Amino acid sequence: EVQARKLGINETDLEKGPVPVVFEGMPYHVIGIVDRVIMERLMEMDGEQVTPLKFDLDFNPWTEHVTMDYCFIIPYEEALNLGGDIASISIQFDNASMVLEAAARISEMFPSYLTYFTERDPETGKLGCYMASMATSYTVLGLEFQVVPLTIVILAIFNIVMGSVYERRREISTYSVIGLSPLHIAIMFLAESIVHALIGGVLGYLSAMFLSRLVGVVIPVGVIARNYSSSWVTMALGLSMGATIIASIYPAWVAGRLATPSLERAWKIRTKPIGDTWEIPLPFYVIGDDSIGILEYIKEYMEAHESSDAPDFSVKALRIMEGEVEGRRYKSITASIKLAPYETGIAEETRFYLVEVEPGRWEPHIVAKRIMGPRDRWARMHRHYVDLFRKQLLLWGSLPPTERRRYVERVKEAAKGYNRGGRES
Repeated sequence: EVQARKLGINETDLEKGPVPVVFEGMPYHVIGIVDRVIMERLMEMDGEQVTPLKFDLDFNPWTEHVTMDYCFIIPYEEALNLGGDIASISIQFDNASMVLEAAARISEMFPSYLTYFTERDPETGKLGCYMASMATSYTVLGLEFQVVPLTIVILAIFNIVMGSVYERRREISTYSVIGLSPLHIAIMFLAESIVHALIGGVLGYLSAMFLSRLVGVVIPVGVIARNYSSSWVTMALGLSMGATIIASIYPAWVAGRLATPSLERAWKIRTKPIGDTWEIPLPFYVIGDDSIGILEYIKEYMEAHESSDAPDFSVKALRIMEGEVEGRRYKSITASIKLAPYETGIAEETRFYLVEVEPGRWEPHIVAKRIMGPRDRWARMHRHYVDLFRKQLLLWGSLPPTERRRYVERVKEAAKGYNRGGRES
């Protein structure tokens, strides 16, 4: 309508027949004037307007269309002669049952173009618009023939790994002694199998490439196309690695069971607080002079928490005592403890002591007495506090003998200095 007014044409002129005009130096015959609003409401099947895109934009978002105020509708042959391109092709079928088949064939013939089609839902009767696209599909043939060989391979690897687990029982017990939990031991065995699977897969892949190349050189049989990145290669490697890992899951679990042959997989506190006092025996024992060494080791650990903002707990009034109760010797460290987080106000009196249950054999215990704070919260936080000491005893067991001996000698030297000072005084 806007362009018609600029050319001085109205509907009355068109009633007499086509009106000749010259636009941009080219002669045309105007046969009709379209309504701008109606034309801009017409949409393609992909939801876009039928008007051309604005190609004069510096940044073309592919969503800006030219309004009908600046458009002429001309024969498509003329548009092609002027350098235009075909933006879309619409096909209308008399037989609606042919639409789906035609859309599939067109999409297959022209995969780089988008193919839209409409189809009426047989249940609701609504007309819907769909896009036909190509999708990659895989068909695995002969998989049933691979089940038996794969099962044999998995059982063979399972037998090898199980034999390795039972051969390494002493090694597993060593892992348990130095503090590895059953879960850690099981994961370690499983990780070992994963490493074997990965290394074996890579070496097998490289060996296959080398042998394939060697056979092609030694026994020339013509041109053989080798596709080293084929999906079948990936599938074969994946199956071999998966068989190795699957066959190692149960042996890894058995290795964890050998570390702690019971149903419990973690240490639990066997006792409960009686009133405000809680005595907890720790699952360790110490032989001979190691008793004074481990006491010095725990003392050093507690002295590292004497600051008021120390992590986990804060220590005050640290004291070392030894004596005899009911015919049993004991050595102890007593201290006032505040448990983190400190704003909860949980405080207790802690006594870490070693009691001689047999000549030269000492067992560690922790006795705590609640000083202040809610009892339930104190019991919950005290569990974490005791677990810290248990882990320190595990670390003591992992120290080399020379390091443990150093703690023993430190206590003996301090005792000699104390005795000399006492005689001189």
